[in-house]
Amino acid sequence: MGDLFLGDDFHHNGAFRLSYGLEYSYDVEHDKTTDSDFPFPQFDLYDWYLRLGSLNHVNELYFHGTIPTWNNFVAHPSYDSFWKTNSTLSYVKYPAIPQLHVGGYFDQEDLNGPQLMYGAMEKRDTFNRNYIVLGPWYHGEWASRKGDSLGQIAWGSNTAQWFKVLQKKWFDYWLRGIGDGHFDEANCFQTGSNVWKTYSSWPPKEAVVQNLYAGAGGKASFVAPSAAGSGSVTYVSDPAKPVPYRPQPIEMTYGKGSRWQTWHVDDQRFAYSRPDVVSFTLDSLTSDLTVTGSIIAHLWASTTGTDADWVVKLIDVYPNWDAKYPTHIELPVMR
Repeated sequence: MGDLFLGDDFHHNGAFRLSYGLEYSYDVEHDKTTDSDFPFPQFDLYDWYLRLGSLNHVNELYFHGTIPTWNNFVAHPSYDSFWKTNSTLSYVKYPAIPQLHVGGYFDQEDLNGPQLMYGAMEKRDTFNRNYIVLGPWYHGEWASRKGDSLGQIAWGSNTAQWFKVLQKKWFDYWLRGIGDGHFDEANCFQTGSNVWKTYSSWPPKEAVVQNLYAGAGGKASFVAPSAAGSGSVTYVSDPAKPVPYRPQPIEMTYGKGSRWQTWHVDDQRFAYSRPDVVSFTLDSLTSDLTVTGSIIAHLWASTTGTDADWVVKLIDVYPNWDAKYPTHIELPVMR
């Protein structure tokens, strides 16, 4: 983790992740001798959290001030000295020892930390011992599973085993003096082509920055809209009917049957088909498009409310037909 307020685990750029923050802090701090599942009275928690109301009710009705981490969430709702002091960025000054930052593109808990820490350490790496590995993994998948697929998406190889070979080579050299000590600066799995790529920096210096524009009629394009034109999209967002982050039922984070690990690859139609979600779509691609590096959203928006959080997603839309199967099927004629 790099910074727990800016983009890791419990806050995403300051937006508090309620269900994860509540359930995880209770899990590890309710009973010091074991993990503890919060005793929810139902399976689908969407309505439970909606009825919870003000976050003051968590301590008033359930925690009663006994969960230290939750108390910290309550006491520090903004990016104050508490968060800054406890950020890894404030007390890890430079790569004093060899550092291999390992992260997953689909880490449902902490996607930002490894890349944030790698970038910060790289600026101070005078000894050439700061490296990064990014794979197609959910949280910890590189250590415990095959890593050959995620949800309905197959990667075509055992990516976790690939990493374990690299990991052994890493520790053999730095701890036992075995090997030549040659490590690529960045090893990053490229989804789609499903191959490992190596780079001399991350994000890659050779990446070409492209702007993707939102336009009229729900269209997106790499071509900038006319300077003479301007436009906007208006929609109603009802706090009493919030957009869920994954399809219902929304199970307890670490409960039986939870889909928490793979929610980054959920079919997104449950969200973008809602009237309170705005989407812009490119025409079908006529050639391969590789997206590598950092993605930054520039958002111009206003609200009649007193506060708002916006979530921006870049979604890879599956084609209507799988190329492995025929697009034309003849049905038998009934006689």
